[in-house]
Amino acid sequence: MSPTSWRRTSNGSDRGRRTPSDCDRTGGDRPTRWERAPLPGRGLYRRPVIDQGFVCRGCGQRHEGLPFSYGAEAPAYWHDGLASDERSVLEDETCIIQAQHYFVRARLVIPVLDAEDDFDWGVWVSLSRDNFRRTTDLWTTPGREQEPAYFGWLSTELPAYPVGTLNLKTEVHTEPVGTRPHVVVEPSDHPLSVEQHNGILVKRVQEIAELLLHPEG
Repeated sequence: MSPTSWRRTSNGSDRGRRTPSDCDRTGGDRPTRWERAPLPGRGLYRRPVIDQGFVCRGCGQRHEGLPFSYGAEAPAYWHDGLASDERSVLEDETCIIQAQHYFVRARLVIPVLDAEDDFDWGVWVSLSRDNFRRTTDLWTTPGREQEPAYFGWLSTELPAYPVGTLNLKTEVHTEPVGTRPHVVVEPSDHPLSVEQHNGILVKRVQEIAELLLHPEG
């Protein structure tokens, strides 16, 4: 597994991507990574929301934009060895592991109370086989957002919380064609659930950025 790297997620669109029915087993290494959009000269990524930037407490340097979006390229359970497994496939929006475990890519949105934009984590959630099939059947169907929410297990380990985020219970809500589903974490005292249901402040967004810029700190 290669080291974790970061770049900005897309805006949640699945337009222009292959539909799940087009998926064949992918070749090559597809390690779990985090994404955001590029900060000049660093190979990192950001979505600038605060134009004046911020002074990073990790390195003492000033950064010109504060990212509000990060995402994982694969479920936490994916590893490089699965690339040669005929029963496993990792695509941009869907993943199947050993013909037993089914995942879709989604957005976990957190309100930012003192900013115009929300913060979002790009995550993966596991679905039952029936709900996964239903999702792929409706992939290009107008009006699919009328579908009832599905149950899903959160399948991404988010790095900004003192306790693990794997296997939190969620509801997976289908969005209009071309937009990734969004997930709502079951209300609980888990810090991620508390943040999603209560909202966060920009200073928390900065804390996350500092952690991901300097994970060794």
